[in-house]
Amino acid sequence: MSIRVRLTIMFLVFVLIPSLFVGVLTFTNYKNSLETLRLSALQDIAAFKADKIEIYFAGLKANIEIAQGYYNIKKNLPVLNRLTHTTDLEFLSARKLLDEQLQRMQSVLLLSDIMLVNPMGEIVYSSNPKHNPKDFLDRLPDPEQKAFAEGKDKVYFSDIFFDKAKGNVPVMLVTAPATGFEGAFIGVIAFEVDMSNIYKLIQDVTGLGKTGEVLLGKKTGDEVVYLNPLRHDPEAVLKRSISIGGELGGPVQEAVQGRKGAGRLIDYRGKKVIAAWRYIPSLDWGMVAKIDAEEAFAEVINLRNLVVIILTIVFSLCGIIAFSIAKSISEPIKNLSRGAEIVGSGNLDYKVETNLNDEIGQLSRTFDKMTRDLKRITASRDELNKEIAERKRAEELLSENEGRLKRSQEIAHLGGWELDLHNNMLTWSDEVYRIFGLQPQEFGASYEAFLEAVHPDDRSAVDAAYSGSLRDGRDTYEIDHRVVRKSTGEIRYVHEKCQHVRDETGRIIRSVGMVHDITERKRAEEDLQKALSELERSNRELEQFAYVASHDLQEPLRMVASYVKLLEKKYRGQLDEKADQYIHFAVDGALRMQKLIEGLLAYARIGRGGEFTLVNTDNIVSQVVSDLAESLQESRAVITKDDLPTVSGDETLFMQLFQNLIRNAVKFRKPEVTPQVHVSAKKEGREWIFSVRDNGVGIDQAYANRIFLIFQRLHTREEYPGTGIGLALCKKIVERHHGRIWVESVPDEGATFFFAIPG
Repeated sequence: MSIRVRLTIMFLVFVLIPSLFVGVLTFTNYKNSLETLRLSALQDIAAFKADKIEIYFAGLKANIEIAQGYYNIKKNLPVLNRLTHTTDLEFLSARKLLDEQLQRMQSVLLLSDIMLVNPMGEIVYSSNPKHNPKDFLDRLPDPEQKAFAEGKDKVYFSDIFFDKAKGNVPVMLVTAPATGFEGAFIGVIAFEVDMSNIYKLIQDVTGLGKTGEVLLGKKTGDEVVYLNPLRHDPEAVLKRSISIGGELGGPVQEAVQGRKGAGRLIDYRGKKVIAAWRYIPSLDWGMVAKIDAEEAFAEVINLRNLVVIILTIVFSLCGIIAFSIAKSISEPIKNLSRGAEIVGSGNLDYKVETNLNDEIGQLSRTFDKMTRDLKRITASRDELNKEIAERKRAEELLSENEGRLKRSQEIAHLGGWELDLHNNMLTWSDEVYRIFGLQPQEFGASYEAFLEAVHPDDRSAVDAAYSGSLRDGRDTYEIDHRVVRKSTGEIRYVHEKCQHVRDETGRIIRSVGMVHDITERKRAEEDLQKALSELERSNRELEQFAYVASHDLQEPLRMVASYVKLLEKKYRGQLDEKADQYIHFAVDGALRMQKLIEGLLAYARIGRGGEFTLVNTDNIVSQVVSDLAESLQESRAVITKDDLPTVSGDETLFMQLFQNLIRNAVKFRKPEVTPQVHVSAKKEGREWIFSVRDNGVGIDQAYANRIFLIFQRLHTREEYPGTGIGLALCKKIVERHHGRIWVESVPDEGATFFFAIPG
């Protein structure tokens, strides 16, 4: 063989190898970059959707906490509880007042319903008129009935469920305790959330192509249940599930188990996808954003095809050049190259088998030997690597699970135990020993040894609970009791729960349970109860003190005012001008103090009064105008009225109410303008809406709520005299009659005071 031929073949090899290397390197780098970019985008989408969901539910929690403080609920829920089985006017009025506030809240928050539940768990109010006839006096609709029990103590988010009574739509409940003015439990507030609003937050597939989607899941036992309609299965809500540990649904399995990450896995359809997953701890949900790998890497496939085409062209050109040099030399080289490709694709049984005696023949035989050796080594190495990897993975998983379980138990003060009934052998986790204040060697491994650690006063109850569950054939029991730490004598409170295990014949053979240290919670509950009792006592004493103090100040202040007036009368003009000024200030101060105390006494007396009777408000207004005749004549005020109704109330308080409103309307008049005041009333539903309209200076709506607070004034005493108690008195009188009061006004265009009284 000539050197020319050998050089030509060498040239051919040197051309092919760099081309192949460059092509593979380009393809690999681009594929890795595209995968990183796709995963980063999916992680951003998952984070954005998860944040939107958490913000939405944080908003619901904040709003239900606001609702806990609503005056309307504190005032009217006890009325609904007390008059549930009647059609009393007071019951209807209370529900009307709640409608005005809660229906508006339902509309703003896009809720399906806002319900109020009495302490027996019965729905006594529903803000949705379509739901009320169906739900009234029924239980909350969650299948496991946990929303009421959990909502008695805290803000609780229920699982998603289908509300069969309302069109079989997926909903969930948010519940929270409602308390009265004195802190007593009066029921539960429940928001019913239509899940379609949540689905709108996550089902936008912008940026996810034709196959991408965002989905939610929740761990239930050993399965993951899908919580939203899937792009490829719109009917999947609560109906489609996958087994944890199975091949399908890898991303959502990772998410519901509290993990955050991204990568390539198999989805619920059995398709390869790239996905990003994260856990939403506040709801115990898992979220996944994913797209089919085939669609995600379409550009990589196109690049691969392009590289293959380029390499094919290069190979073809090199082949033509080699063929043109010498077909006799190129054929063995082609055979050898073809054999290399076949072996490279994984077929280690292929043999080149050439009869040539030159270097190429020797190379072919060496190649065949190498293939045989490689097959033997590869088989041994693969088996060894597989066994090592499986062992390492099993050891790491076991160590990780044991460490995670131990840390979780320590953080939650939660321990486990197991009692083998066949040999009365009791085993405990490390956390149980810590709760009981014992070392493992100090504790006997039997049921009797356990009872020795229980507080003496609770032993009979604990034994009765355990023995009774065995005797009655119940599978579970749970009980709260105390334990006494042997080393310190400290008493700890624990919650114990047990599950019995049966053999194939149904006989109980062992008991498995948990012990949860709830000492801190018990002590916190006791401290809270003491604080509430002390606050209630303090409020009663403060109210009594304010009333007595205001009453007892009357007489000495009257005496001071009388003597200061005598000083002013007897010595005016006999002293210097400054002394007269001081006496004037003293008289003015004493008189203003008298008016303040009189106002405070009147304010404190409201609510202590007598029973309601039928009150003719038309006669009341006429009497008020007559009583104020002198001041009205002085201001040239014109008072007009429509025919006014008869309502149930306290006649004296109604007299005070109209006196204050008419006197205020006249007092805050504009200079050089004749004051005009008109009193009217109209029936709206179950209420009479009274109005007192004037043409005075008016009020900025920014201060519309402030003016009803005691001692709150918008003008100086030099502009308009007064104590700042009048409108606060009006508000308290209206609330005494289970009504509400408000003002509508434009500065310099007059004001209209409205108050609503149940009719």
